[in-house]
Amino acid sequence: MLENDLNATHWAKNFYYASFLLDIQQERDSIALSGVIMRSFPESVYLRNQIAHGSYASQEYDIAIDFFKQLLKVDPYRFENLDLYSNILYIKENYGDLANLAYNVF
Repeated sequence: MLENDLNATHWAKNFYYASFLLDIQQERDSIALSGVIMRSFPESVYLRNQIAHGSYASQEYDIAIDFFKQLLKVDPYRFENLDLYSNILYIKENYGDLANLAYNVF
């Protein structure tokens, strides 16, 4: 019984659940849960990536751009989900930043 109580409140469950919500296209719930988790893990690039991805999927492009910029500032060599970032820059017709992104990735 005690083991089930511990698993019910374990922090890793929230990471999994936020990812699951994103997978089943409930982006707003995923973003909200990731924001709550971020209070405990404020430097997590994984959570910033989840929020950026969820913001892209829910067409909150300005929020997604901010989170992708934060990610690239912290981890300039990352490749994960940069295709989403380039799509956003293309949609927003921000060709200067898109060219810089392509140059930096190359």
